Amino acid sequence: MRFQYIKDNQDSLNIKKACKTLGVSRVGYCKYLNHKPSKRDLENEALKEVIKESFDKNKGRYGSIRIGKVLEQRRIHVNRKRISRLMREMNLCPKGTRYNYKKYNQKNRGEERPNLLNQMFVTDTKNKIWVGDITYVPTRKGTLYLAVFIDMFSRKVVVWSIVSRMKNTLVY
Repeated sequence: MRFQYIKDNQDSLNIKKACKTLGVSRVGYCKYLNHKPSKRDLENEALKEVIKESFDKNKGRYGSIRIGKVLEQRRIHVNRKRISRLMREMNLCPKGTRYNYKKYNQKNRGEERPNLLNQMFVTDTKNKIWVGDITYVPTRKGTLYLAVFIDMFSRKVVVWSIVSRMKNTLVY
């Protein structure tokens, strides 16, 4: 990424100073400029095209196992894990998959709340500031999750909840 930045702005930058500022060697930058793609890189690019074609031909229903079988029929022998990695790089996820990780990075993480206290945990009235935390308690039969809310004026527990599975309902 640093090398790419230097390459994109080499007209307006002094290469020696830019390399020193970004903490990269000039020799490494020269190797980056003269780098030719390896045989494996070229194979992966060709495989990506075939995988994308097969994925689109089957309306996004084929996963890495089925695409591997299609490639075997074409006399292309590739490991399923390599196909899976290339599909991830191209953001191809088959329809109807049971895996939850397919939208892992796309999930709504919830609203970001402003820090209203700014580390000032002092109050003059009861029930004005509550703070809470979640922890887990290991038991012989499994893990229990404990949510506790404390009133900052009296330093007493206002409400607590304990459940066996951590869900949003734990803190409601």
